[in-house]
Amino acid sequence: MVYQNFTLPRGDALQFRINFVNATTMPDNIYLTVKDKSSDTTAVLQLQLNDGITKVEDLDSYDVFIPSMDSEDLELLNYIYQISTVYGSDYETIVEGKLVITPEV
Repeated sequence: MVYQNFTLPRGDALQFRINFVNATTMPDNIYLTVKDKSSDTTAVLQLQLNDGITKVEDLDSYDVFIPSMDSEDLELLNYIYQISTVYGSDYETIVEGKLVITPEV
């Protein structure tokens, strides 16, 4: 698993790429889930394949895009996030970390 933290000024967009190196198959779905704390049952933000996560043509990669309108209403907190893949009925967390929302300047 990869650990990666992001800092995002509230109201800004965030885009990054997930690369699958030496992959023999691509996932059926990918989820990005953002929560206030790990014990929460409700996400403050969730993206999935074709809804914020897009397959990059001709590459074993996916672009993740959190639009600015999705970060506008987030509180100034250290959120936690996970990126998970789904292959059939198998669900695996591949990336996790903090999403730190900072004030606009």
